[in-house]
Amino acid sequence: CVITFASIIAGNSYTDAVSTCVAMGLDNDCTGASIGSMFGAYYSIKKIEKKWYRNFNDTVHTYLKGYEIIKLSDVISLAIKLYKENLNAD
Repeated sequence: CVITFASIIAGNSYTDAVSTCVAMGLDNDCTGASIGSMFGAYYSIKKIEKKWYRNFNDTVHTYLKGYEIIKLSDVISLAIKLYKENLNAD
């Protein structure tokens, strides 16, 4: 319902579609990803603003206290390390 409602409100704006859907709450990570995927499949990347997919320069700014700036390469390295540790845990 949230995805349908956000789609109607947003029209053909990717930013409005994702932002509106996420702002409604509920399971907003899944609904945001779902509406973004559906929008891209329907309109193609030509209708998505470059700010959503251009190079992040390996950096994400967050509102998480103590993690205001996160390097994506660090997150990926940690995920790989944890995967390998858990792979050998059994």
